[in-house]
Amino acid sequence: MESPVPTEPDPSVEAPDAGAATEPQSSDPHQPTAPPTTDSTDSTGETTPEAGDAEARRDYLLTLRAWLAEHRRYPRRARLRGVEGEAVLTLHFNANGALTSGHVSQGSGHASLDNAVKAMLSRARPLPSPPDDAAIAGRHIEIPISFSLASDR
Repeated sequence: MESPVPTEPDPSVEAPDAGAATEPQSSDPHQPTAPPTTDSTDSTGETTPEAGDAEARRDYLLTLRAWLAEHRRYPRRARLRGVEGEAVLTLHFNANGALTSGHVSQGSGHASLDNAVKAMLSRARPLPSPPDDAAIAGRHIEIPISFSLASDR
């Protein structure tokens, strides 16, 4: 069996903590990501704008993930049948930071769960507005949405 070839991370992409909303880094959203290693201070001890942007973006992504979780509903039939899975929701933001579209970019393997993700996005609109310093404008972000019987009890 061949061992996977390591890929270099894109330094322009910041990721919050593993399992949180992330900007795409690889084609495998199940692969854990490490917290960003951006230095938050310059040589004078002042916070740099880049670090402030990364922190604001991380905070916004955590807020967005929590907001979506409040609107997620586990489909009753899927729950009764023991269906579990994870879908990836991709959100696109325009140059002003407003949401322009959202879609399931990676299905869970179960239509009922994928449809529940779409319904969740509809219920969650309007999404919380990103702060200007979150640097979300013109980006897309991927958010894994999990449906697990163990965590929904």
